[in-house]
Amino acid sequence: MEDMFKKAFYLGLGTLSFTKEKAEKFMNEMVEKGEMSSEEGSKFIDDLIKRGEEAREEVKDFVQQEVKCRHKDMVTREEYDALLQRLKDLEDRLG
Repeated sequence: MEDMFKKAFYLGLGTLSFTKEKAEKFMNEMVEKGEMSSEEGSKFIDDLIKRGEEAREEVKDFVQQEVKCRHKDMVTREEYDALLQRLKDLEDRLG
């Protein structure tokens, strides 16, 4: 599970690092080379931004779910202190 969490996190970072500026630069190079029209390039940029936002949302949702899941398993400080006190009481009773 932790490995999947790391992969999702790195995917999100990779998506975020591919900025609109870099995408536009790539698109301009492709247009200059004649490998795509400016209309195709604009659509490419729009699609890339949309996918980036979707990926960002997926990573955000995944992280929120993981935090909720992990939080359920966590013990509060008060619970820990109470358990520690119970343990000390039992040790005292046993001698």
